[in-house]
Amino acid sequence: MKNKVLYIAVILPVVIYTSCSKIAENLQRDAIVTDTVNFKIPVIATLDNALTLPNVATTINLENQINAQVQDLTASNLHSVKLKSINLGLAEIVKDSIDTKNNFANLQSIKFSLTDGSKTDSLASVSIPSKTLSRGLTLNPVILPETLKPYISKPAMKYSITIKAKEVTTAVMTVSAAISYTVTLVK
Repeated sequence: MKNKVLYIAVILPVVIYTSCSKIAENLQRDAIVTDTVNFKIPVIATLDNALTLPNVATTINLENQINAQVQDLTASNLHSVKLKSINLGLAEIVKDSIDTKNNFANLQSIKFSLTDGSKTDSLASVSIPSKTLSRGLTLNPVILPETLKPYISKPAMKYSITIKAKEVTTAVMTVSAAISYTVTLVK
């Protein structure tokens, strides 16, 4: 009986220590990484072709945003990335009024893509069937998380925005895009 108690007394601390070490090693946390980009949609005088705004710079500082939310993990612990949302808003000159010739209802579609200089993948898009005046839009994510992960940590990541109009516009539209990602970090 003494041998069994002694055996348990010796083995139990080792098992507990090993279990605690594995729990500490398998630390997993999510963080919300946000990006805000501003761009201008020029006057669209013809409906023949889509307009592409290439190389719209990202403002993401991945390391700083992770450090502000999660302790003991860094961008090097990035495991997966998921696009949470892209919301677009028009910068209005006059409060509570929408220019009937220059708003999102004049557009047929907007598509965001990611590029890192060597490749490009679709990020999110929206078709705009309605003619209801609109100063805000939400795009639908189309990118898979495993496709998104290689882009998010590269300083060369940029957005490419493709716009197709259904009606001509008469003024430059200034747009602000609020983009939100959920990043999962694992240690």
